[in-house]
Amino acid sequence: MHTDIEGATRIAGIAREFDWKWPLDDPTPFCDAAGWELLRENGVMWLRTDLAVNRPECYVRLENGHIIRFATPVTDVADFRAPTEERMPPILRGFEDLADAFVDALGPPARYEPGMEAMIRWDYPRIIVRLDAGVVAVTLSLVRPEYQADIDEYAERERLGLIEDI
Repeated sequence: MHTDIEGATRIAGIAREFDWKWPLDDPTPFCDAAGWELLRENGVMWLRTDLAVNRPECYVRLENGHIIRFATPVTDVADFRAPTEERMPPILRGFEDLADAFVDALGPPARYEPGMEAMIRWDYPRIIVRLDAGVVAVTLSLVRPEYQADIDEYAERERLGLIEDI
C-alpha cells in the first residue's frame, strides 16, 4: 500500500495557509492553489487530485449548498473484501507515517486518538485538518470548523449518554 506523505503534507500546508471563506460553494480557488481539478458529473461535485495513490479523488460534502468537508485518500485504497487482519496493518502504518510527517510540518495536534480507528487533527480558525485511519485507507479531511464543532458536540453528548438510540 502506497502512502503519499509528501503530497499529503503539501496539501495540509496549503489548507492551513489558504484564505478560507465559508460558506464556500465553489472550490475553484482551493483547487487552483492545490493543483487539483474540479469535476461535475450528474450533479455531483468532486475533485481529481494530484496525489500519488490508486484513487486520486477528493469527495466534497455539501450542506445547504455549501461545502463543509473535503475528504481524500492519502494512501492507496485497499480491497474492502480483504480480511481485516491483512488490510489494517498497512493502513495503520501509513497513518503513523503520515501523522509523524504532519506533526513535523504542522506542529503538535489539537487532538489525537490512537487505535484501530486512529485520528489526529489540527484546529485552525478557518479550517480543521485531520487524518483518519479508515477500514480501507487513510483519509485527509479539510473541514469547516463550525461543522467539526457540531460533530464534536454530538460525540460528547453521545459519550455522556444524552443521545437516545432511535
